Amino acid sequence: MSSGGDGKNTKEKVFKVCLDTSIFINARSEWEKGSEKSRSLLRSIRDGEALGVISTITIAELLTGAYRKGVEEANRLKADFRAFESSGSLIMDLNFPLADMVGELCARYNTRIRPDVIIVASALMARADVVATRDIDHFSRYKNEVWIAEPEEVLLKLQDHKGIRSP
Repeated sequence: MSSGGDGKNTKEKVFKVCLDTSIFINARSEWEKGSEKSRSLLRSIRDGEALGVISTITIAELLTGAYRKGVEEANRLKADFRAFESSGSLIMDLNFPLADMVGELCARYNTRIRPDVIIVASALMARADVVATRDIDHFSRYKNEVWIAEPEEVLLKLQDHKGIRSP
């Protein structure tokens, strides 16, 4: 970080949020608990208040559901992810270094390869600050690797990160 003449930091660390599939599913619901907070988190990322990190496994899981509804739905979803990427979000491809990290995590935690471990590995590779999820239990074994939190907690941390304090 560099410091300007006024003592303020001129370059701020970007807050990175790795998004689990459950955030996108929850955000699309009008009736599920917490759906508004999931939408708020996605808006914060879209508006540049945080950097989104999305694993290709998340995209694959969501596209599976979209294709079941029809090609038009899948095309709309692909366009949404392209827009996310063009706004600065990182799409984490399953490449050799990520596969290596997945293998290491699976060995360390004595688990099989599942979407959750790929998402955690994606977060670690991108140096994300948090994995945002509605399925805390699915990620609990990885809590010593990266912060795992629901959107409500992430939004509070994001406010702190931006220097916004509630009265």
